[in-house]
Amino acid sequence: MEWMPNGTNVAARIVDLARAILSEEMDPVSGSRQITDLRLELDNSDDECFDFFVAFVSETDVWPEPENRYRYSENALKKFDAEKARYLSHMSEKIKDACRRLIAELSDGENPNR
Repeated sequence: MEWMPNGTNVAARIVDLARAILSEEMDPVSGSRQITDLRLELDNSDDECFDFFVAFVSETDVWPEPENRYRYSENALKKFDAEKARYLSHMSEKIKDACRRLIAELSDGENPNR
């Protein structure tokens, strides 16, 4: 199920997603996929604050979306889940830093840890 942040403003929706990732309410892979999709609706979609998310989504596109997991065998899912857990553990601080930068960039200086 897709995260539905409050408000209709695209930048605010992206900030909500980044905050949800930071607070661990949202899976970083799913949230990053949504951030990269939403960024295309902004005038500054090529802003460097999105570079991490674009690269991260590219690196994680081998893992199935939650709604498509039923298409994979139990063994394949176990393999995907183990790879994902290792990768996210390794990338945890980079993900958090990218979320904080994105929040600061799109929320006019609000506290990214709010």
